[in-house]
Amino acid sequence: MDEIELVLRLLAGLAAGLVVGWQRTVQRKSAGLRTFGLVGIGTAAAASLFSETLHPDAASRVVQGVLTGIGFLGAGLIIHRNGETMPHGLTTAAAIWVTAALGCSAGLGKWLVTLTATALALILLVIDHSLERRLHPWPRTTMLLARLNKRRHLREGRGGAFRWLGRFRPKGRISHDAVESRPCRRADAHAGHPQPAAGGPAADAGRGAAGSSHRIAT
Repeated sequence: MDEIELVLRLLAGLAAGLVVGWQRTVQRKSAGLRTFGLVGIGTAAAASLFSETLHPDAASRVVQGVLTGIGFLGAGLIIHRNGETMPHGLTTAAAIWVTAALGCSAGLGKWLVTLTATALALILLVIDHSLERRLHPWPRTTMLLARLNKRRHLREGRGGAFRWLGRFRPKGRISHDAVESRPCRRADAHAGHPQPAAGGPAADAGRGAAGSSHRIAT
């Protein structure tokens, strides 16, 4: 393998990573062009270094180690938020692993595999989530958080929240979760915030604030 072919393999791995990373960047995910580009060029370099060694099994062992180790990077992208049943970041983690495989394929000089797999991965990533919901719908939760300045406005705010949430035509139930109150400091009014009008909803900043959280399953 000459130097020109080595450069082409590295560029192919980088290009595959940038293509996948561009789609993730458009979707405003945590891992973008730089992350996927580094994974693509790194795996291509690791595979190309051992593609023509005296030991035929050396390249396969390197590829196995790279694909296993890249799983830890993908696991770090998976986030499970409190109160939600489905984790976030599974698609990005899978895309990281696929990018590593594409880089290894480019490093080994498998041009057809690299090009075809990159195109298929991009097609899968650009599929709109609406298509997934039509094929396999899952329940979703929408939360409305309202902050009120007086507890006497809480009943009015709750009624307005239920009317607003009713526009979603829920298939499940609407529930009122919690009410939280905390004292408001008068210093907040002197820190660049406008003074409330007398008799208004926030006339008494020292009496506390009430918050109402509503959830709806759609």
